[in-house]
Amino acid sequence: MKPEDRARWRYRRYMARGAAPLLILLATAVVPAVASGEDVRVACTPRAFRVVPGEPMRLELTVRTDSAVSLRLHVPGNPLLKLRAVEKLPVRRTPEGAVVYKRVVVWQALQPGVITMADVSVETKKRKHIFPKVTISVRDPVP
Repeated sequence: MKPEDRARWRYRRYMARGAAPLLILLATAVVPAVASGEDVRVACTPRAFRVVPGEPMRLELTVRTDSAVSLRLHVPGNPLLKLRAVEKLPVRRTPEGAVVYKRVVVWQALQPGVITMADVSVETKKRKHIFPKVTISVRDPVP
């Protein structure tokens, strides 16, 4: 028996055992991830705040993608913070062709303490991207 015939025979025997559904399942799981090719980078500035109660804080969130996408921003609620506004800044394109989306989140602290916002995220094409955590230190006002 020729080596190529032997390889064909082994392949047919392997497929007859029920490996075909498994291979098809694996192929369909890998193809969408490769086909989407979505390159998303997220950043936020500043990553730490030091404020007094009542003072507004502006957090700038940046999403950089290779192509235009729709965004859905998720800002979790916190009983120590009051969300004042979410501003949508104009979309711009870099010289390299990347699309940059910016959002500004404005909070106001209600009482002293340390707050960590770790669940601020953005959803693009049904994928969730989490921003780096933000630490907010609220100190007592000094008279």
